Amino acid sequence: MGNSTAQFLQSSIAKLFKESSLEESEHAHKLMEYQALPQFLSSPPSSFVRCIISAAAAAAAVCSLHHPYIRSDFVLVKDISIVNNAGPEGEQAVALRTAGNFIACLRCSIEGFQDTLYADEGKNHFFFNCEIYGTIDFIFGAASVVIQNSTILARRPLDRQYNVITADGRTDTANNAIVIHKCSIIPTPELKAQSNVKTYLGRPWKTFSRTIIMQSNIDGFIDSEGWVKFRDSSDVTTLYYAEFWNSGPGSNTTGRVNWPGFHILTNLDDVQVFTVDKFINGSEWLKKLDVPYFPGLV
Repeated sequence: MGNSTAQFLQSSIAKLFKESSLEESEHAHKLMEYQALPQFLSSPPSSFVRCIISAAAAAAAVCSLHHPYIRSDFVLVKDISIVNNAGPEGEQAVALRTAGNFIACLRCSIEGFQDTLYADEGKNHFFFNCEIYGTIDFIFGAASVVIQNSTILARRPLDRQYNVITADGRTDTANNAIVIHKCSIIPTPELKAQSNVKTYLGRPWKTFSRTIIMQSNIDGFIDSEGWVKFRDSSDVTTLYYAEFWNSGPGSNTTGRVNWPGFHILTNLDDVQVFTVDKFINGSEWLKKLDVPYFPGLV
């Protein structure tokens, strides 16, 4: 990458941080006021290699009035904390929305309550060594996304509410899904102290919803049924939900839902298709981003 391209990216990032009311802390840049965010758009360099090398943010990113919205290809976001402080009373309040191809987030903290991370659309979204906080449907969308080596933290919702970690929005049989691999799924201390709150791994937002949780540590706060309907009329024959080689007290599949679309996988061939290399072609682009990843099962 030439010096001019590097300077272009660095100056664009600096402009984004400055104009977006981003406050620098010791470990990360924290987004403080969404309402103050201006529109920000920069044209990506033409070369693939130039596009993917950036210090903290995207080759092209749009910050809307409500949340950061990445709608470009070949984007690397790293060492950023994005916080939506609407609280559980704010209902649907996205912290980060991604829509594009080849988007990677490294060492980011994405914090919200309902609808925290909206992996809206596109191919090959990847999150590594991140923290994702929320209550209801806080990882959702219709993109093909792998979350790996990350910590997923369920928070305390409003009274009489229950938590749902994922809500995949696949509407047809396209090769999209939410894949959670080698992650820790745990409650925050506030939720842990509230033992009467049910928490589920996911629910089908759309007809062909698909979510796979594999080789992850699941704490004991997850309800024994594991999964829940989005509404009473939800079709549980067209969805695809699967668990594979998970650990922790919440990984016990005794008592899981008895749905035609739910699978406890034991065949490696059934799981390999959801690894980073197979599902999001990781080795073709993550190495160029200098993003760590596990290409297969571990």
